Amino acid sequence: MHTVNAAPTLTLVPAHSPDDLLTASEVASMLAVDVSWVANHCTRVEPFIPHIKLGGGRYATRRFRRADILQFVSDQFVTRLAKKRA
Repeated sequence: MHTVNAAPTLTLVPAHSPDDLLTASEVASMLAVDVSWVANHCTRVEPFIPHIKLGGGRYATRRFRRADILQFVSDQFVTRLAKKRA
């Protein structure tokens, strides 16, 4: 008996959703910085990176919304004129 396999059904998902949750490693890659820089800017060094803390304690897992990271980058943009005013 010969069976014909049906083609798999594909569901199209946007490549990047603003609500994607990213790891510290992915954020570091986006910002071209070390993962330790991301960790430091989540907890104790300004500018603070907005994040979601999953679990409790010192070693809680942190995730980052893509939209928040893009806004964070936009907020850090400094023009020459803005620099003179500061």
